[in-house]
Amino acid sequence: RIEAATVEVFIPQMLNYDLTGHVSFDKGCYTGQEVVARLHYRGKPKRRLFQATMEKTLALQAGSALYSSATEQSSGTVVNSALGANGLPIALIVAPVAEGESVIHLDSPNGPLLSYAPPDIQK
Repeated sequence: RIEAATVEVFIPQMLNYDLTGHVSFDKGCYTGQEVVARLHYRGKPKRRLFQATMEKTLALQAGSALYSSATEQSSGTVVNSALGANGLPIALIVAPVAEGESVIHLDSPNGPLLSYAPPDIQK
């Protein structure tokens, strides 16, 4: 679910819509179609949707910035979150598709850690 804080932040490929069949490249017209189709046919997304977990009980807000420890610039965004069965937060995040990257920080390069794994379907 896209929250008010993240409306118009993501393109379909960032949310893995191209991998799950939620967007069609065969026909149709919609705002932004040219950019979305160009990335599908000629490019490779730098960010994708991942499920992330956290070891601390913190409230994760949709739209919160995520950072790699290597840079001061935001490299991802929290899409949505909920509490898992163990009482710890789980979240859907858009983060860089970098091989070996599996940890990202919340709100600052030194913030709390979130761990994430590649989605089941890669393209």
